Amino acid sequence: MITIAGGTGFIGKKLAKSFKDFGENIGIISRDSQKARSEVPSADDFATWESADLERILNSTNILINLSGASLANKRWSVNYKKIILESRTQPAIRLANIIKNLKNPPNLVITASGIGIYGNTENVTDESSPPGNDFLSQVCVEWEKASIIDNSNIRQVNARMGVILDKNEGAFPKLLLPFKFFAGAILGSGKQWMPWIHVDDLVMSYHWIIQNEKLYGPINLVSNNPVTMSDFGKAISNVTKRPILMKVPEFVLNTVLGEQAIIVTKGQNAIPRKLIESGFEFKFMNLADAIRNLL
Repeated sequence: MITIAGGTGFIGKKLAKSFKDFGENIGIISRDSQKARSEVPSADDFATWESADLERILNSTNILINLSGASLANKRWSVNYKKIILESRTQPAIRLANIIKNLKNPPNLVITASGIGIYGNTENVTDESSPPGNDFLSQVCVEWEKASIIDNSNIRQVNARMGVILDKNEGAFPKLLLPFKFFAGAILGSGKQWMPWIHVDDLVMSYHWIIQNEKLYGPINLVSNNPVTMSDFGKAISNVTKRPILMKVPEFVLNTVLGEQAIIVTKGQNAIPRKLIESGFEFKFMNLADAIRNLL
């Protein structure tokens, strides 16, 4: 069975459907198992974060995917919300690791979500061997990955460092697309910052690929092999939608409106998926314009 912690979120539901389509049994760990049953009705088992329930489902789990974590974009980053961002990632990871290390039948593979933001703001090409940055998101990702470590060398452990996921209805893409729908396309910040994107279909298949390839472990960048700048991203939307770019929103404006949260769009990483490329993974969407056309 493949069990997904945080399985009622955007990515969790996409993965659950895909794995189910491939004939896998699916387990979901959620704070509200009743809600999870309604949101992921195709799943075969459900558990809460209560210890006995976790032990039960994890003893029947071959592969665990932990996607738990509060949204980065839903609220302004107050001191309290920054604490929630960190602890909503580290505490579930620690809890799962502590239970798994004492199980009689632990999972063979544990994939813990992480973020490409671990590298901070980079201009040079960045891969899995690159050092972490020093901003808040970098620190969160470092602590997140540290918390996920399980003291069992027989368990393959992966940190899936995800980039900006392009989906028609969820995540960042609908927000970036919206101004163009009103003929008011904009470039956010300087436009020179890198935007490590990945089409949602390639993201889902990269999880399948990691599961199938036992030599893949440790940090793995889940991003396109063709990173672009924010300016290039805006131009690609403009070209595909035939809508103009009318303005550039300066970084100081974004900082004023969003506070520290602005680094989500004003900073970026020139990241490449070296491990996926070297292992032979084939992207369905290597060209950004093709990815946008597919979504639209």
